[in-house]
Amino acid sequence: MLDFLDAEAALESEGRFGVATTCAAACTATFAKAFRAWSAKQPAVWRNGKGEVTVSRPRSASSTEMSIAQVAAVLNHAANADPPRSDKRPVFKPKASEKVQRTRRSRIGLPELATMLRYAAESGKSRESLHAFLIGSICTIARPSSVTDICVAPERSQWAPRLPLIDLNPAGRVQTKKFRPTLPVLPLLDRWLEEEYATYMALAPEKRVGRGWLVNYHGRAIKSVDRAWDTMLAELDLPTGREWRSYILRHSLATIVRNRSASAWDLQGFMGHRSPSQTEVYAIGEFGTVVTALNEVISELERLAPGTLHRKHTGTAPHAPTVKEAKMSP
Repeated sequence: MLDFLDAEAALESEGRFGVATTCAAACTATFAKAFRAWSAKQPAVWRNGKGEVTVSRPRSASSTEMSIAQVAAVLNHAANADPPRSDKRPVFKPKASEKVQRTRRSRIGLPELATMLRYAAESGKSRESLHAFLIGSICTIARPSSVTDICVAPERSQWAPRLPLIDLNPAGRVQTKKFRPTLPVLPLLDRWLEEEYATYMALAPEKRVGRGWLVNYHGRAIKSVDRAWDTMLAELDLPTGREWRSYILRHSLATIVRNRSASAWDLQGFMGHRSPSQTEVYAIGEFGTVVTALNEVISELERLAPGTLHRKHTGTAPHAPTVKEAKMSP
């Protein structure tokens, strides 16, 4: 948006807007229309540490609408201020995401996922964070940001030893429209969390601060695995591009479990696509059809890539309890 205002100011008498544009003028449909037309012609670029453009691609309509949403929020904030800094509110809204976002069509199957696991679990390659990310994604079908946010530290109130549930929404985080649900802990994830918790508790109390993350780099939290993900795609000669970002795990696993007869109701709840009812606040759902399908997926991945589901690649795997056995465990 600031680039747009600078570009308009550079037009001098031919420009209609600029850095001196008032809130009232920015609240108009004319302003939004002019910005959309300008933004559509601007490429999306990425720069390296030297400020040099390394990647450039046509800007998506959804990117433009994100800017529209942000400037609308700024203008509403100005009107809500005490005292108000504007007596106008934007008459425009961002276009609905389903109207501007291209449907992601790419999916991966279990063979590709097994290949990723073998790559991430390879000994001596320092790919532990990517490995943990794959495991967390498989067991929760969560958004990448939710997976990297899983932590066993008690103050987070997400998980505790022998607790059969994991709350993807840590204590203190306000739920948003991208709802983070409370899920059953699959046996595979439980083993990883137990091991991370043992590592966490072995530290002196003063050294536990900032530790306990499932996906970590030498114990410290990381915001994303994008760099490791890009390297993996390149080394495995897999496609790259928008549809092959790490989000493909969530889309693919949802597709796999849906095609394995997981009920729509269970899958919606498991993925956070619906907020829980008041009843579910008291009686947390077990999402049985999704859990069954995921445990089947995990068993097949162990057959396709033996040993890669362990934190340390062993080439073999211990007996993975069935859903019934897991429920009967103390």
